Amino acid sequence: IVEATAKLTVTEPNTEALANAMANQLGVNVDTQEQQDVPERLLLGLTIKAIEALLAALPADAVEECNAANSAKGFDPNTALNGYVNQWQIARRSEADGGKAYCEALYERGDPGVGVATVFVSWFLETPLATLVDALRQYLRLHPELPPDTKFWAVSYTHLTLPTICS
Repeated sequence: IVEATAKLTVTEPNTEALANAMANQLGVNVDTQEQQDVPERLLLGLTIKAIEALLAALPADAVEECNAANSAKGFDPNTALNGYVNQWQIARRSEADGGKAYCEALYERGDPGVGVATVFVSWFLETPLATLVDALRQYLRLHPELPPDTKFWAVSYTHLTLPTICS
């Protein structure tokens, strides 16, 4: 993929590794030989356009808000809009959406940028979000067999047990 300040791992669609990686992030066991009864909301992912829309909707002072909220916890301040700031902002949005995960709330509104994910993404949360989006774009360029509206699964957008920390 692309290596900048961190490593991004993207797993090919429909593989045992995808199921195991998602299960690991969700804290469940998956036997790939048996059909799993996993709620669809936990399998949802976002297109690059949907991720970009979320980022564009963040307040201009998102990093400062996150840092201010967590300074008393002893965390180092974030210097960029990264995964920690993203998680903190998503947790705030979840509160406004009645406790639903970001993907679940979008899905219920019929947003075309959310659907069952076919690519699993694991990334270092200190990575700037611009780097993440660039890496996802590069991945699609390297895999022309994937449609432009490929849904990427990342725990920050799918799962509700997010840490409400910034670093």
